[in-house]
Amino acid sequence: MWRLSGLLVLLSHKVLAEVFRQRPARGFLEHDDIVQQGYNSNILEQLEEALGSNSRAATEVRLQDMEEAMRPIFDALPKRFSGSKVGPPAARYALHRLFIQRHGWQVKGLAANGETWAESPATAALANKVPDHVKGMFDDRLNNIGLDLHELAVLASMMEHLIHSEAEDRLKVAYNFSGQAITQVLSSQSATEVIETYMAIYLSGLNVTKVERAKMKYFIDNIQKFYPAWKDTRPFLHKVQRDISQDLEAYSFHDVMSVVEQVGERFGRFQNQECIDLKEALVELEESNGSGRVRLGDFYSGQWHFSESVDYLRQLGALDESDKANLRVIIPNYLNAPSNCIASSAYYGVCCIDECEEFVSQLERKLQAPTASPAEVAAIVHMQLAHLQSAPIAGNTTLSKAILDKLQELANHHGGRVPIHGRLFAQWLHIVYPRECPYPHVSGTIQPKTGKEWRASGKTVMAREEEKQQYIEVASRLKEAPRRQTTAEAAESATALDGLCTTMWTMEEELVDEHAHRLVMQNLEQADQTRGVRRAVLFLLFSCGATASLALSLCKTFGQAFGTAGGASLKVGAQSGMSLARWSLKPAAHVHSV
Repeated sequence: MWRLSGLLVLLSHKVLAEVFRQRPARGFLEHDDIVQQGYNSNILEQLEEALGSNSRAATEVRLQDMEEAMRPIFDALPKRFSGSKVGPPAARYALHRLFIQRHGWQVKGLAANGETWAESPATAALANKVPDHVKGMFDDRLNNIGLDLHELAVLASMMEHLIHSEAEDRLKVAYNFSGQAITQVLSSQSATEVIETYMAIYLSGLNVTKVERAKMKYFIDNIQKFYPAWKDTRPFLHKVQRDISQDLEAYSFHDVMSVVEQVGERFGRFQNQECIDLKEALVELEESNGSGRVRLGDFYSGQWHFSESVDYLRQLGALDESDKANLRVIIPNYLNAPSNCIASSAYYGVCCIDECEEFVSQLERKLQAPTASPAEVAAIVHMQLAHLQSAPIAGNTTLSKAILDKLQELANHHGGRVPIHGRLFAQWLHIVYPRECPYPHVSGTIQPKTGKEWRASGKTVMAREEEKQQYIEVASRLKEAPRRQTTAEAAESATALDGLCTTMWTMEEELVDEHAHRLVMQNLEQADQTRGVRRAVLFLLFSCGATASLALSLCKTFGQAFGTAGGASLKVGAQSGMSLARWSLKPAAHVHSV
């Protein structure tokens, strides 16, 4: 009987595997598989056909590194197309974060800067540096079938190759200003002079093909005046030269080019020390410990003599105006603003490295999915806080109930799941890490620009002295005003961080790729329904099997019982018959004897 039950279970598993096999939502595969047939050619082959074999070779050199660097981001992003392929918004987002992580580069055309990720294609970063048909090749794939990890890495590698090509043009100008010919073999000392000249041009942000020679020469000769950190930058250059060239005594143009390529790739992390110093200065001015905010008056009166105007800070997204009587500067928004970037390339600016990136990357590596339950997110963030020295409040390594409630509110907005690539989650991270994670403004409400761009629009970057003094006096009055706390206010001060950040909390969501997110949620819902049906069918089959088993067992038991009773009756009957026979024979014999 138990063999029959086991057979039923095995049969049910086989049936369920075929009938209830999980499938993506309709429209995710059927249409894409048909369209895919028109894109079977290798993207590297197309690139070679468009730009030549040298371009393909240069792209392939860095391709493997690009794939490995981008994999954690890519794996966690919502996929819009079949074959695990991302659409245009996710591609732009992934490339932006890749270059920030690798080099501290904020690539022009990739950074959102007040937009949604869907407003511009990733290929906008290529500007007019490649033929239109090459941009069209990537755009066509992105819009119709998406890009997989390898194909996205090809696009990233091509962008980095173009940036290095720009460095080559800049180096040729540096040779010219140093009085050297590119065909010459240079001594170590001469190579150092060319590299330093190259770096001065790089830091100027000037277009080497358009700027007047006299203007460029003036900047190079006065680099210490224009860039006070030059005295620290020169030892950095010498170290990179030693690392790359070892004990080389004679330098070809190719050898010097290898050095300046590495200078460009390493400079972002080197100059980030300035950003760390800047953050420390702002943290010392915090309105309250762990708030991530500085009163505007304290901002203006600090030893660093910050002086950006209110209008400029507002457009940078660095101003907290939730209390009109007490304007405050948001530390991570200020640090990550374009105003702190060095305009060093036609393609990118070298900016402060976003400290929030580390926390998001850890979540992506652990989740490997675009959404998670609130409990999963909270567990990872608890672990992060336990290892974070600059916890939001000294000694606090846990998430308060108020913060966890906000996470649940976020999940409820999305049917119980937390999308980790959207505005609401970035807003929640800002509450958890107010010093490290920027507050995400709703798109269209800010327009971050460099100081040069802001001035070009006819506006002033710096605040007037009387304006600064006005806010300094306000801050002074707020600090000196005697004030008694009520019992309720004293209790609330334990969660002061929550109050400071949630005053700006809004439930306006902006996902990196809303269309892809909907597909992800449809697939999760379908999977839940399938699991529910499986459980119901399995319960039914096991119930039927158990019932059948019980019925057969009862039949067997009753059968044995009836069989035993019948056998006993027959035995008694036989014995009674024999006795009767013996009883009846005796008289007969007796009579016969007579």
